Amino acid sequence: MKKIIFSILIGLIAFPTIAFGGTFVSSLIQGKTVEEAVQILASQVDSLIGRVVVLEEKTANVEAKTNIIEDKTAEIEDKTDIIEAQAEENKNIAEGLRVQAEELKNQAEEAEIKANEMKINADKEIACRKAGELMVAPPETKIMYYSESNNPVNSKFAPDTTLELLGYLQMYMKNYEKTGSIYYQHNPDYQPETAQKYIPVLESRQEEYLIQQALCNK
Repeated sequence: MKKIIFSILIGLIAFPTIAFGGTFVSSLIQGKTVEEAVQILASQVDSLIGRVVVLEEKTANVEAKTNIIEDKTAEIEDKTDIIEAQAEENKNIAEGLRVQAEELKNQAEEAEIKANEMKINADKEIACRKAGELMVAPPETKIMYYSESNNPVNSKFAPDTTLELLGYLQMYMKNYEKTGSIYYQHNPDYQPETAQKYIPVLESRQEEYLIQQALCNK
């Protein structure tokens, strides 16, 4: 800085007209002694130096603010990088959770399918067992009539299956209605009142048998 000022003073003394723009400077030092001229030029230099100092301070302030801005920008960029990295990580986590949720959904669907299959198989097993039970005529339908002492007289010829016994009793009633005979193919045989009593029971049983057998055959 001192070298710059010293150079300016030399220039002003040696070439005042060039340094301060011709007529203006010449008018300031015209008719003055060397000491007076130096004094005048020194004051002009002081003014110039003051302006230079102010300019340097402003430049320094601008540089400082620029540095602050650059630091803030770098900080923002760093934070942006962190946010982007966190966002990418969150995205990966979300994708992982989505995959896990999809796997759990698939497992739940598979478990539901297996549970339904087990239920179907269990229902089928129950239906098959019921069909087997319903196919057999109930023991009470083997009673043809009751003796005078109120003892049941069981049939020795009655079919064992529900369908066959139902068919026999239906044919028995048709023969009774046609001929009036209480004997159809056997003697002794069922009585009309017992046949009429058993037929609706066996019909209902046969209907239920068909339903259960259909479920069993699925």
